[in-house]
Amino acid sequence: GIGLTPPRGWRSWNAFDCMETRTILTQSHMMAQMDAVLDKSRLVNGQPTSLAELGFNWISMDDGWQRCNCSVRQDLDPSLPKCDGNLCFGGHCSWHDSQGQPVVRKDRFPDMKKLVSYGHARQLKVGTYLNNCICNEHGLPHYANDVKWMVNEMGFDGVKIDNCGSSTNVSYWAELLNATGKAIRIENCHNSWPDFKT
Repeated sequence: GIGLTPPRGWRSWNAFDCMETRTILTQSHMMAQMDAVLDKSRLVNGQPTSLAELGFNWISMDDGWQRCNCSVRQDLDPSLPKCDGNLCFGGHCSWHDSQGQPVVRKDRFPDMKKLVSYGHARQLKVGTYLNNCICNEHGLPHYANDVKWMVNEMGFDGVKIDNCGSSTNVSYWAELLNATGKAIRIENCHNSWPDFKT
């Protein structure tokens, strides 16, 4: 499997937590990190070497790529209804459309497929992030739609599954991801394994 050794690479959260304007994650930031791990300005044993050549070949996004349907603490939008904790936990906030499809923030990620292809063209693995915390979605889960979007439509290689929303059944995520036929790395962020409640 692809998870036999610890993952090496870069994930956006510690640099881009979306708490202020300068730390909002964008497609440009992700592409810059892809270029950075390929940079050969460092020497290893006297030879110009990239981080990717040393095995740091994963570039993964965290929260902030999705479009919330309400204004939340880390995604303030005065044109949308403000979401307090009661509304969020009541299933009001979502980053899916009325058909349950993930909605990308096009102002931050104008072409998600192009981003993934950019990484793949450079022999990098590209990861995404689901069960997002910023939108804090507590309505019906959208497991199948998220997997289809992530693997079949966008072509991601891995996913961090957080525990902020209602899609916390990592066993079910694994079942659906395995059914795609593509080897996908799962990063389980604070979910139980297996989760028999959902």
